[in-house]
Amino acid sequence: MGYSPNFYNEMVAVLGGEEVVGAPMRNEFQVHDLAQKGISPEALRGVASFFELDEKGMSALLDTPVHVGFNLPNSSKAGAKNGEHLARRATEHLIKLAELIARGKEVFESEASFKRWLNTRIGAFWGKKPIEYVNTLTGIEIVLDELGRIEHGIHS
Repeated sequence: MGYSPNFYNEMVAVLGGEEVVGAPMRNEFQVHDLAQKGISPEALRGVASFFELDEKGMSALLDTPVHVGFNLPNSSKAGAKNGEHLARRATEHLIKLAELIARGKEVFESEASFKRWLNTRIGAFWGKKPIEYVNTLTGIEIVLDELGRIEHGIHS
């Protein structure tokens, strides 16, 4: 990973802020610690909002049942049991999605432009849309790699 502090701040924001994440993230080691510990179900909200997904859509994306996080009041953790965290696999996928969102916004300089690109059929993705790859960690890495090429002017 190895991104700037501003990038990590954007990741934390996507995941619901420091209140949800539990601490600021400044480097990949802190991201790893969060993945190990698990993340509050509230972190689902920001990712679901970006991808315009409901509970069923997030369950499909993460390949795990999602029953918490969507009916929580915006300013309270009341809906989640104290200390409740998503499973490690779901947490890691959510973190990678937040990384993708933060990276895409950085490369395209706007959320709208990044969303448009995600939903466009691209030759580098064998004629598929990049959004079709975000349901696996490997797919997210493929999309992140392409964002790196775009940033450096290397179009596939």
